[in-house]
Amino acid sequence: MKKQRKKASMILPPVLALAVVAGSTGAEKVSATKNMPPDLEGMDIHIVQWWDDEFENLSEPKNQFEEDLRDYRDMLQETFKFTIHTDNIGLQGEAYVEKLSSSIAAGEPIGQICALEASWVPAFINAQMMAPLDTLVTLVEKYRYRWPVGCDFTQEKWNKGVMEATTVGGHVYGMSTEHTPGYVIFFNKRLLQEAGYGVDELYDLQRDGKWNWSKFEEVLQACTREAGSDGSGRTWGIAGDYVDYYTTALYASGADPVAKTATGRFANQIDSGKVIKTLTWADEMWKKYSVPEPAETSLDRFKKGEVAMWIGEESVREELDDLKEVLGFVMFPCPDGKELIAVEREVVMFIPSTYDEETAKKIALAYDLLTDPVPGYEDGDAWKERYYSQYADPKAVDQTLNRMRNGRSTQRLEMYVTGLQDEFENGFLRDIAVGKLHVSEAIEAHKPAWDDLIAKENAALDDHYENVGRTEAPTEAPTIVPTEASTEALTDAPTEAGTEEKPNETLVAPTEAASDTKGNNIWPFVICGAVILLGAVAGVILKRSRSRKD
Repeated sequence: MKKQRKKASMILPPVLALAVVAGSTGAEKVSATKNMPPDLEGMDIHIVQWWDDEFENLSEPKNQFEEDLRDYRDMLQETFKFTIHTDNIGLQGEAYVEKLSSSIAAGEPIGQICALEASWVPAFINAQMMAPLDTLVTLVEKYRYRWPVGCDFTQEKWNKGVMEATTVGGHVYGMSTEHTPGYVIFFNKRLLQEAGYGVDELYDLQRDGKWNWSKFEEVLQACTREAGSDGSGRTWGIAGDYVDYYTTALYASGADPVAKTATGRFANQIDSGKVIKTLTWADEMWKKYSVPEPAETSLDRFKKGEVAMWIGEESVREELDDLKEVLGFVMFPCPDGKELIAVEREVVMFIPSTYDEETAKKIALAYDLLTDPVPGYEDGDAWKERYYSQYADPKAVDQTLNRMRNGRSTQRLEMYVTGLQDEFENGFLRDIAVGKLHVSEAIEAHKPAWDDLIAKENAALDDHYENVGRTEAPTEAPTIVPTEASTEALTDAPTEAGTEEKPNETLVAPTEAASDTKGNNIWPFVICGAVILLGAVAGVILKRSRSRKD
């Protein structure tokens, strides 16, 4: 089964002895493990997911990176005394979620670290099945070394958007170190050349901050042509599923229809000025330049060379081998072209709430180790190797994918509100796309339903997470009613992209959300330092006092 949204690459390394090698390079961290690292006592850890991990079987590495990755994993497990496995349990959609939730409710989780598609997260949060990850950090004393045990969320590797989306009551319940390439624009270079554009022109516009709404419309208009006298040559500017198109247009323009407040509650922004302006523009482009229905044939038309640009998730690349030599792709444009936003749909990893605190901390430490960079690959470019063979055009990797991974990004927050994804996609957006309602009419018609769903989600979060730190397992599995959208989403899975802050000033930016965690994690170190300093001062005073007596 393909994993549409993320090939969970497990790139690892050891947690450092903080008092000795804080801020060290990967190689220095490795040497630090010789200084009595935490002992995980032979713990056997399973990561449960619904796709095959490309780095699961490294017995026959295909390149130098995989060889180094294998050796590093072996070193970690030997040094810290644990074993770790990645399991595709062979189930998808509702069946996957039911097996996972029932095992947690029974107190016997099928995995110590579990993957969830974003739209399933609310049900698990509301059922108190996810451990508060930011609390799983402590110091272990080993002679004069102090080791942080658990997930240290002060590190840059964590996807801040996932942390923000899964933060409830000031605590983080979901994690990811991935930045899966999300929604993109694939384009046919041949059709663009026929319309008068250079083979690399879209890449240049993207690089130079000129890939904006007006340029996008210009390209669409040039590529939408009527058939010739012989009936041939009819082309359209754009194609794709209407949900992917309108969703990408909104989030890539910074017009998030759902936001999070400073208190971690969800907020309805469906009637904001940004949303109205973006949807009005996007709807006009769709109605003028997209392939007529049925939408199911749009990808086939793109493959046949009848459509210049196709919008969807990057993972569809696997179906475009016939176009490989003429295929390029760029990010969706933003209004002024200055700061493009990668729209992610990242898979969320969590630790079941079944485990007692000390066990959960050890599980968190193992995952923290597993997701650090391999020594020698700290510059973060190792991920590119897997894509160079998939794209004939290296600019797709070096420019577009690199920018998506390391630039500004956003998560689809409507997926984290129970029932809202279905209402968003199959109600609100459908009414606009098929011309049933104009944008303003759709907002007026659907806003009450959005208000109700968001209010219920906020109330559920308030009820369930008044008290944090519970160690007993839930007594029953959550009642999960899958939507069509969420069930389909789990038939595929992830691949890779980048993160940063939300643009709306009323929101808590991911870096701000993470700052609370930083503050909580640093206090043990401050206290330890103060104790050491006071001890040293007391020693000096005592020594001087004795010398006076002598």
